Amino acid sequence: MRWEYKILKLQVGDSESLERTLDDWGEAGWELVAAYPDPQQDGHSPKVVAVFKSVAISIPSLETRLHAR
Repeated sequence: MRWEYKILKLQVGDSESLERTLDDWGEAGWELVAAYPDPQQDGHSPKVVAVFKSVAISIPSLETRLHAR
């Protein structure tokens, strides 16, 4: 099975809003696999870095993607 990942910075200010965002990603087929505080805080509302994974439908081989960089 192949996976694809998304890394997002999410605002933590309102727990209900954060929960809705996580629910939306879950409904779209993404699983939250890690979350940690954003190490580069900008003095505004705190953010968390969230890592999601989902089953990849079609993704080129790793070798192909690395050579394209």
